[in-house]
Amino acid sequence: TGSIVLQVHLVTPVPAAGALRVTSPPGFTAPLSCSVAVIQGPTGAAASGVDCSASTGAAGEMAVLVKPSGGGTLSAGLYRLRLASVANPAAVANPASASTACGTEQCWLFQSFQDSAGSVALDKEGSVAGFAVLAKMPRALLVDLTEAQRVAVGRTD
Repeated sequence: TGSIVLQVHLVTPVPAAGALRVTSPPGFTAPLSCSVAVIQGPTGAAASGVDCSASTGAAGEMAVLVKPSGGGTLSAGLYRLRLASVANPAAVANPASASTACGTEQCWLFQSFQDSAGSVALDKEGSVAGFAVLAKMPRALLVDLTEAQRVAVGRTD
């Protein structure tokens, strides 16, 4: 369990009824808290008037929904989402795949919508390659040392 930080640059403002949705690969659990900060944009500070929530879908994916609140919009700009207490999936490799938009089997999907139900897209969706979780090291070995080197670094083999 740990935190995940995601950054997304909105080019098209999200209207009051709209939403930004970020979907994880399967296996991540929804966080206990979600916060949004504007990194570059009209306010340049913590985002006010923005709701952030997360849930776990039927396929085991985590969906994070960022919506304007109070009748405002999500202006164009760079946003940082911090998801606290996210549980990672079990050990998962992330090999290359020609059948996904991100080029690997595990992808994070970014979508913006005119409506919070997600029926009318604002922009073309984007995806980025996920990451291997607890990937096995391909090779590990101990470097040969002289007796003096072994003692100097405290190795006891």
